[in-house]
Amino acid sequence: MHTQAKAQVLQDMRLSLENIDTAALRRHTHEAARMGIDPVVAIRYGLVDGIQALSAAFDNGEIFIPQLLVAAEAVGDSIRILRRQLGRMEEKRPAPSSGKVLVYAVEGDIHDIGKTIVATILAASGFTVMDLGRNVAAVRVVEAARQQQADVIIGFALMTTTLPVQRELIKCLCEQGLRQQFAVLVGGAAASAEWARAIGADAYADSLVSTVKLVRRLSGRRKLHLVF
Repeated sequence: MHTQAKAQVLQDMRLSLENIDTAALRRHTHEAARMGIDPVVAIRYGLVDGIQALSAAFDNGEIFIPQLLVAAEAVGDSIRILRRQLGRMEEKRPAPSSGKVLVYAVEGDIHDIGKTIVATILAASGFTVMDLGRNVAAVRVVEAARQQQADVIIGFALMTTTLPVQRELIKCLCEQGLRQQFAVLVGGAAASAEWARAIGADAYADSLVSTVKLVRRLSGRRKLHLVF
């Protein structure tokens, strides 16, 4: 019965997000945290599935930018609630870091839903995550990566108009002779394996699971750069 109750809460989160019912989403997220549902599970089945449904609705012309912005803010609130739950869990079972990951949204991109979700999943997977925020220039990213001795750099381009900006980090790394210190993984709805090859990236990931696996496999080589 308890398992059914948890499944119901996750479904309620997803449906309230799809309906852009922000009050209901916040209420159900608090309930998920109160029930002790793993934050990663709550994000995956309560938020990611809802976001995918909204993306499909937007593509079909059923909702528009204003609704997406409201949904994005609601998702951000839910993630903050779940991150507090994640922090309490990590205090009880601390583990050594699997590596340092630097995340950011590329210059010109002001959306950070994808970045925040991936950062949370990576943190829950044992990585130390440093978030530079959104609309970040490539030069600043390279400097931060050097100062923080990051193993992984994850750059997010969540709009088709900012997708070309993903080239800038690779260009900057090459100019400073640092390209060989990082591998390049691209992902996100606008990216593809072909795009990864076109900009000189090393790989493409199309899901949260594949992203975590690639980061874990490559971070030890201090040679990973993700572009979302």
